[in-house]
Amino acid sequence: MYLNMGMTAEGFWEQDPSLCVAYRAAYEQRMEREREMLNYSAWLQGRYIYDVLCAVSPIYHTFAKRGTKAAPYHEKPIKFYKREEEMRLDEEQRLREKTYQYFLAMMEGDEKDNGK
Repeated sequence: MYLNMGMTAEGFWEQDPSLCVAYRAAYEQRMEREREMLNYSAWLQGRYIYDVLCAVSPIYHTFAKRGTKAAPYHEKPIKFYKREEEMRLDEEQRLREKTYQYFLAMMEGDEKDNGK
């Protein structure tokens, strides 16, 4: 069993017995990560299937009008995780938009004051 966990025969027979505990803990952590990845993969596959079914559902609606077409499928894969660089750019874009709205409101306020 410990050989299957990655421990060498020499390590099992000739080294410190507490290594068995460490190998077992590491093995259990690897298995837990694998299970999480399998769950995530299954969820991701379900997400894509769900999107496809939502895209074609108007066609199969009982009272759909003649000529109804399915929504187009995604051109690119769905990004669930953004890179740090993309997150920074998104934050900069939000800040620019907020600043633009602020100055636009200030200009409109000045126009109203000048018009009185």
